[in-house]
Amino acid sequence: MQMEVVEFQGIVKDGVIQIPEIYKGELNGESVKVILMKKLKKTAAVGIIAELMQHPVEFQWPPLKREEIYDRKL
Repeated sequence: MQMEVVEFQGIVKDGVIQIPEIYKGELNGESVKVILMKKLKKTAAVGIIAELMQHPVEFQWPPLKREEIYDRKL
């Protein structure tokens, strides 16, 4: 079975998805496959990561040398 992709954005209201007028005539009575892609809700963790990506924390001390990174005595 071949299928043509029709893409649009809409809002689900009371379990019903409104189909745009331009597609109503050609989809009326047709068998369709529906795939929903829902926006993720922004969580606190996502908000913090986005904030840090836009405004990275800057440190004032000099970076460690390679030997200092692997020194187990520190």
